[in-house]
Amino acid sequence: MGGALRGEIVIALGYSEPDGGSDVAAARTRAVRDGDEWVINGQKMFTTGAHLNTHIFMILRTDPKAPKHEGLTTILVPRDQPGIEVRGIWTLSGERTNATFYTDARAPIVSGSAK
Repeated sequence: MGGALRGEIVIALGYSEPDGGSDVAAARTRAVRDGDEWVINGQKMFTTGAHLNTHIFMILRTDPKAPKHEGLTTILVPRDQPGIEVRGIWTLSGERTNATFYTDARAPIVSGSAK
């Protein structure tokens, strides 16, 4: 995370989902382990700054068989890669937020990640 502290990377939050809102335990966007990477599929809503950032800090379902409040992992996902689409959503006051879509996007597994 040193890059974030030095301002070398800019992070958006990917928590909210279309059917779950800000209830992070309702997350359905999946991350499946593939060797030393996570493969990510799903959608996030209200990802403010996703059109400007370098990474998205996401809450992802890594164990679909676990109870609702378990089986979740927070993963830092590089945004500049194939499989990530950012669509602008404008509020009534003219501010921009985003819907983000993930199709086989990848993130490295770091020490301490879920197995």
